[in-house]
Amino acid sequence: MVFLDYITKVVVHDFVAYIQDAQKDNLLVDPISREFFVELLIPAATMIENGAHVLYTMSTTYYAISSEYMINQIAGIGKMTLLTTEAERSTQLKVVSNNTMETSLKVRRFAQERHESYIQLTHARQAEYTAYMTNLKKFEITE
Repeated sequence: MVFLDYITKVVVHDFVAYIQDAQKDNLLVDPISREFFVELLIPAATMIENGAHVLYTMSTTYYAISSEYMINQIAGIGKMTLLTTEAERSTQLKVVSNNTMETSLKVRRFAQERHESYIQLTHARQAEYTAYMTNLKKFEITE
């Protein structure tokens, strides 16, 4: 919840409030004021985008794990209610236990792959932001 509170603070205070202040006081008339407010907004916009990316990655990972792995595990456990003898239940319990271990390893590998993918995308986006800011500054200098 702390992460969401932080993102909310960034959106409301560091992004929306700057825009409202600039509009209210009509401060975007001259180029220097516009540049000042853009400089204020870029870190907040970057943080908002990064937060959205984290939430997207988390939600898609949760969905994928639930639908690919957990549904089958729950179905396997449900079979135990239909068994009539202790020997059948014991055998099914061993099967479920083995499947749980295999599934746990698959989920761990899957989560690790998603984490590595997230890190790579984050670095690529940061490089894009840096290149954009560098080009923006070059453009401002030449004009």
